[in-house]
Amino acid sequence: MYGLRVLSVGEWCACDLSDSALSILSNILSNNAHTLESLTMPYLDSRIFPAILCPHVHTLRVDDLSTTAKELARAFPHLRSLEVKTVVSSFIQSQSTLWPSLTNVTGSLWVIRALARHHALRRVTIRRSQYLVLSVHWLGPKDFRIVFSDAIFDCLLETLSLDLRVSALWEQGDFSSPLLSRLASSAPNLKYLAFCLFTTPKISEGLQMMISPHIHALGNLRSLRYVALSMCSAVEFLCKYTGAFSPEQERDAIVRHWFAMIPSLEYLELEVKISEWPVTWWRRTDDHLREESDGAGGVTAMVQISKEEGKAARERYWQ
Repeated sequence: MYGLRVLSVGEWCACDLSDSALSILSNILSNNAHTLESLTMPYLDSRIFPAILCPHVHTLRVDDLSTTAKELARAFPHLRSLEVKTVVSSFIQSQSTLWPSLTNVTGSLWVIRALARHHALRRVTIRRSQYLVLSVHWLGPKDFRIVFSDAIFDCLLETLSLDLRVSALWEQGDFSSPLLSRLASSAPNLKYLAFCLFTTPKISEGLQMMISPHIHALGNLRSLRYVALSMCSAVEFLCKYTGAFSPEQERDAIVRHWFAMIPSLEYLELEVKISEWPVTWWRRTDDHLREESDGAGGVTAMVQISKEEGKAARERYWQ
């Protein structure tokens, strides 16, 4: 097998990887080392790294690693996009630039924080983390402010996607750090922003968040054009909507609220996994009224658009 530009390997259990299977995988990587540009692996074993040097791989996705960040950089020296699910201690301890061209990273808050110190990140996706927990008022724990700000403050971020765990139960703790105002001050150049909210277990808490007055803080992001909102419940059988308003009225209220709170917003993607709500896309139609549409009486006009137009807008602003 030669000449591959893209290679995606299915899942396996690292503990069950035999020497023969490891040898086959090593041979495939070696035979395609000078043509591979994108590699997706569930696991990269340190035993195959001495044989790997892939100078043209620009995109690497890996679930688990048993090697150091320095060795990973030696094997894949020209990464522009990296997705890693595990927290690798050598990433956190690194005090140098591993990939000069790295701009796109998906991983835990700790991985993002470590790489942001020495890389000019533009696109960041922060996956589920024990620190990304919020109350229904968009407030995080006391130390959240420091950890989160350190992760993105030195980056000229244009796109940011966050997984967030939400519950009113956390109101009982020391939750006093406002996420949205901190985000607006730490990443003022954002064009694309995505929130994936995991609620437990009351779906009403997530809906309350989506029409919170605290969203007004995002109005300070003058370049923000596209927002994606996704919400699902951690308890699937409780996801049926039982609110006082119809699902359509609830959805329309959310859409109007976000366009009113963020004057620069052009597109909104909404995916709420309750009551069989479909994914919908919305576009502002009142360009000439944008500066007056401030949530305090200004007129906000928007229209539902097709999936094709919505996805095209997402691709444009994600890039």
